Amino acid sequence: MQEAQALAAAHIAEPSSTWAIGAYGALAEFGRDRGEPLLGGDGDGLTLATARGAMRLDFAPAPEIVAYETLGVRSRGWLQGVAFTLPPAKIGVAGRTVLTELGADRSAILPDHRDDILFDLGLGTANVDACIRSGDAALLAELRRHVGRPLPADGAAVDAIREAHPHRVFLSALGRIEVFAPIGSSRPGGSTPEGPHTHLLPRLLASGRTHPATIDLGEGLPALWLYPAVTGHDPRDRAFQDLLMRHGPPAYVAAKRRTLAALTTATRPSAFDAPTTRLGRAALRIALRQTIAQTGETALLASWRAAFDRTR
Repeated sequence: MQEAQALAAAHIAEPSSTWAIGAYGALAEFGRDRGEPLLGGDGDGLTLATARGAMRLDFAPAPEIVAYETLGVRSRGWLQGVAFTLPPAKIGVAGRTVLTELGADRSAILPDHRDDILFDLGLGTANVDACIRSGDAALLAELRRHVGRPLPADGAAVDAIREAHPHRVFLSALGRIEVFAPIGSSRPGGSTPEGPHTHLLPRLLASGRTHPATIDLGEGLPALWLYPAVTGHDPRDRAFQDLLMRHGPPAYVAAKRRTLAALTTATRPSAFDAPTTRLGRAALRIALRQTIAQTGETALLASWRAAFDRTR
């Protein structure tokens, strides 16, 4: 618990790091701008609130830290993050499958919100309870008409939610993220909103997954996500690379170490015994991309890319 809490505290202090609680297709994210005014916090450094959202973390039970990298959509890019996972027996969510009124949200981070009414949306997710919170009388009346039934993908209740812009409150065994920003507040072009926001994608939710298949979390379920601030995904960001070596999936770390060793010794791609698993192949490709990003492309690295990382 101490390492997880220390890692979290360090990144909470860094505005460029962002956080999420959620499942595949239902996610609440919290972030803030540098210099953005804080409306609340606490002495342990694990609670923050701004005008756009709030977050409170609690590392009991103690989670496992899983650092990971995945291939990015750009031909030479990659993504990285940290999942705080728990065994299924400790994940501690209700898993409701119908719209449920939970009463006043006495655990709201800001006192002004503690009389507002919390509703579980009934998404049935295994690692998060996705809720909305409101004091709007018209919205409450409409929601109460549907309590005890699955919330339809469209209809009067969903229209009322979209019109009223209630707070979204996502709860897990490791804390809560509250989003105050209006639903659908995004940058021009439909890109991901900056700062606190939520994603609710029924097609992805239908998979029943807690996380993308490209991320190996072992037997644990994700109760919290961290997207660390990095210097433009610079592979020389030793803090994340050191974390990955300590807390990455062992098979991924082994494949990446082996690839980096081969690149360091100028091994020809034809002499390299390439990994055969999806995780191992991703480690190879990311190690190669990071090496090119750090040193520039050479004839040898170009031959590796042609052999193992062909992209359009």
